[in-house]
Amino acid sequence: MHSLNVHTNNSFYLEKSNMTEIFETNQADLEFAVEGLSELCEKPVEIIQEQNLKQVILDKAVYVKQRQGVLLEDTARGLAEGRWGFNVHAKS
Repeated sequence: MHSLNVHTNNSFYLEKSNMTEIFETNQADLEFAVEGLSELCEKPVEIIQEQNLKQVILDKAVYVKQRQGVLLEDTARGLAEGRWGFNVHAKS
């Protein structure tokens, strides 16, 4: 599995807070689940059938979709509620 450590880069402009830590943890969890799903999908069809991995793949896909939804919803809600502080300011 390749670890991209993307969660650190995506929150670079966020001020460090408890909310940032939660965001980074949730994002890392999603990243890990996507990597796992990707690895499962890269297996040859014969191995997937032999090892009965079809249900494992479906379960992982559902989990990824749910975690993505939770992360997106919470991020949007946090933006709307003003929970996120930023290290940079946009120029007008």
